[in-house]
Amino acid sequence: MAEPANTKFFPALTGIRAFAAITVFLTHAGYILAGNASPGIQRYFNELSIGLPMFFVLTGFLITIRYYDNFKFTVNWANKFMISRFARLYPMYLLFTIVAFVSYHFNHNPGIIGDPKHPWFTVFLNLTFLRAFFDDLKFTGVGQGWSITVDVLYYLITPFVFFFIQRKKIFWLQPLIFVSMAFLLVGAFSGFHFYGLFGNITFVLYYTFFGRCLEIYMGMTLALNFNKIKFNPNRKIKVTYVGFILMFVCVYCFTLIPLAPGEKFAIKSNTGMILDTVFLSPAIVLLFFGLIREKTWLSNILSSNFMQLLGNAAYMFYLIHLGFINNFLHESMNTMNDWVFAFYDKHGLDWVSPFQYDQVNVFYVFIGIYALSIFFYKFMEEPLNKHSRNFLFKKLIHFEPRPDKPAYQQVADADYAKTDK
Repeated sequence: MAEPANTKFFPALTGIRAFAAITVFLTHAGYILAGNASPGIQRYFNELSIGLPMFFVLTGFLITIRYYDNFKFTVNWANKFMISRFARLYPMYLLFTIVAFVSYHFNHNPGIIGDPKHPWFTVFLNLTFLRAFFDDLKFTGVGQGWSITVDVLYYLITPFVFFFIQRKKIFWLQPLIFVSMAFLLVGAFSGFHFYGLFGNITFVLYYTFFGRCLEIYMGMTLALNFNKIKFNPNRKIKVTYVGFILMFVCVYCFTLIPLAPGEKFAIKSNTGMILDTVFLSPAIVLLFFGLIREKTWLSNILSSNFMQLLGNAAYMFYLIHLGFINNFLHESMNTMNDWVFAFYDKHGLDWVSPFQYDQVNVFYVFIGIYALSIFFYKFMEEPLNKHSRNFLFKKLIHFEPRPDKPAYQQVADADYAKTDK
């Protein structure tokens, strides 16, 4: 349902996190799902990379809508903000990163450790989120975790971003400066060949904040202006559907871009990144605006309790949808298939195995990963988030303790306590 314009919590945008996570999964599983399809359909699945831009636009929107109104350029505000963000992201990231490196001793997957001669350097880069600045090491540890570095850098500079918007009225000049810094960093490190540190402009623009900031600032623009726009939510043509359809039209446009040798995704090309900025990200903004201001069947679905649960567990899903858990589930499908056929042979049966087809097994794996994600969210992520915030607020923030409430709720403003999911 459409949300009141003065609220700072939008259930449909929680549900959209699940949708974004699922599209990321489909992109990575596309080679299986579309394995027997035409080349055009295979290419479309490969380019179904709208989930990650959706996450970045959503990050810019949510951080701004939750924290900008009560922003103060003080150490105390920055401490509360950083504690909130740290407790939300780091505990489970740390846990799965450690498990990933432990798993290396059993499966010896070179992708986890990077350079085996300097494993502790890779571990350090992963624990500090710095690995995403190194082209050769960006997929080590929890491989997909490189994108979290984009968020972390944004969080670190958020007080300064808000300060310049609030005091100096400087907004779109900021991302232009960051994009310019991408070229300066590549030039500065061009003769310094160290694990691909700021190795090339395509890498920096696609994998680091210095390029993805454009998507984040799109979300910030929506947060700062959605309540100011005169809009009739009862109009026949729904902005929600326009944005939704345009996203998938953009995916088709990606399929028309010629791929460079060895490249799989057109969005990583120069043309693709421009298309992402001028077409895909605005389409995502239109979708989010519609979900906020309009009542549609899509907003009703995304606001349902089931989609809220999937959306809240989306961070866990993103952390585990690739890697050792995904591999284990796929191997389990193969094991189960062998067991079923052995059972058939023993009893003289000539039936089809429920684990015989890879496309069907992807569905099983998807259900398994999301079930685990919900379990991790309910029994690990959410409790660790609360306990971490409570502990850090007690240690770092000065306040008069009250026994009836956790520390983080006592020092946080209402926006922190209510909307910081």
